[in-house]
Amino acid sequence: MQLRIGVPQKGEVCVITAGRRSGKKCVVLKPMDTRFVYVAYVEKGALKNRVFNLSHVQPTGKVVTFNDEKELLGLLSTD
Repeated sequence: MQLRIGVPQKGEVCVITAGRRSGKKCVVLKPMDTRFVYVAYVEKGALKNRVFNLSHVQPTGKVVTFNDEKELLGLLSTD
């Protein structure tokens, strides 16, 4: 089990570690509470949003800034 220090904040890049989306990079859009985060990720060329449990995402330490959905899609597609 990995030790976490706090909840990832808006703009933090994470990797999904569980389920069929495991290995995909995502960006935190909004921390929900101490156990869940609302993230955006790319699936089939489109930007998808979903709530994930913190035990299913691993922060990478990178933080990105974005203004709109199109810019976020470009950031996630290049990683």
